[in-house]
Amino acid sequence: IADGTHDQGLYCRSLSMSGSSELIVTGGTDGVSVAGGPVYLDNSSIEATGTQSYGLSVNCTDRASAAKDAVYADDAPLIITTGSSVTAQGGSAGIAANCDAVIRDSSVTASGEELAGIFLSPADAGGNLAVYGSSVVSAQGPGCAGIYTAGTLSISLTRGGSLTSSGILSQTGIS
Repeated sequence: IADGTHDQGLYCRSLSMSGSSELIVTGGTDGVSVAGGPVYLDNSSIEATGTQSYGLSVNCTDRASAAKDAVYADDAPLIITTGSSVTAQGGSAGIAANCDAVIRDSSVTASGEELAGIFLSPADAGGNLAVYGSSVVSAQGPGCAGIYTAGTLSISLTRGGSLTSSGILSQTGIS
């Protein structure tokens, strides 16, 4: 459990969690702020609140996946997989990232008051979102959309998976 009243609750270069790890963070600006490296959650949970900006902020140096189809593989800069749970709430966005992201067989609830629940940009260096398997995703935002991707939103849900959003804005398409 981490609390930061003025800046981030947790600020780190990269974040990797596995084996039923749990992180509860509140920050004055961002709940969790990752600058530079990838984020990998495997069978873990994060509850992150950023009062002014983002619940979970991911600013990766290597923003795009290694290959066009790699957003489905395990080399995207932001991966939430195998029974993980993320609840992120922010003044601007619940989850904000400048990279590709994968949500696979996990639960994500993200809400933002100004921009979007999930906000991914820029398209030239990532911003693609893949949601598949038994994932349950809920994204709410009164701004541009519940989910905003500068890239492509790919959805392939099975085994009871669902995606609920107050709106979707994908700059390059939905597949």
